[in-house]
Amino acid sequence: MYWAVADLDAVRGQLLDAGCLHHRGPLTVAEGRRICQVVDPFGAVIGLEGP
Repeated sequence: MYWAVADLDAVRGQLLDAGCLHHRGPLTVAEGRRICQVVDPFGAVIGLEGP
């Protein structure tokens, strides 16, 4: 599952600053659609989708 966000890079940066770790991406999967994944401090993978 991916959370839709208005600014993928900004939200990803906030999560990394808050202690999440890089997992995958950002990747462009379709025109105007990018995804990435981070891992929270408890081990859960968080998917983000946005421009």
